Amino acid sequence: MNKLLILPTVLPTVILSTMSNLSIAHQLQHATTSVDFKSNYTIEVAHRFYIHDAEAVIASLLGKHQDLLQSEQAQKALCDYVSDQFHLRYQESEPVLLRKVGCEIEGKYFWAYQEAVYEYLPRAIDVKFEAFQEKIPKQVNLVNFRIYQQVQSLELKTGDKWKTLKLNDLNVD
Repeated sequence: MNKLLILPTVLPTVILSTMSNLSIAHQLQHATTSVDFKSNYTIEVAHRFYIHDAEAVIASLLGKHQDLLQSEQAQKALCDYVSDQFHLRYQESEPVLLRKVGCEIEGKYFWAYQEAVYEYLPRAIDVKFEAFQEKIPKQVNLVNFRIYQQVQSLELKTGDKWKTLKLNDLNVD
């Protein structure tokens, strides 16, 4: 068999499969949030988003492309947006009052921080987090709760409203 005839048919296939893998790599559609109940009765919240996803969302919110690395206005707008989208409440009652602490860019991630004070650990906590989901329908927001060095996670997808984490499933007593 002539090797020169194989190359023209194989090479385009290799190039196309590589290009499709590159496009998938840019569509990360995933964020991670850590909710840490500290022993000093504070709740520390850290949201982590990929810059590429964050820039797509902020462009949609502000009506034009924004370079998050260069624009403090875009960073602040995204920080406000993320803070407005994240909600905690105790056992279907009043919301936990979260205070926005700030945001930063670290490598390929956009971070937004919040905090609150708690008086006691409830038996259950509800979470709602729809950030990016109206702009990126396949967006998944993973929320990791750390309580007394134990971690339990909830995954929130588009269309999810409130999800409940039952703390009595953890050894908190």
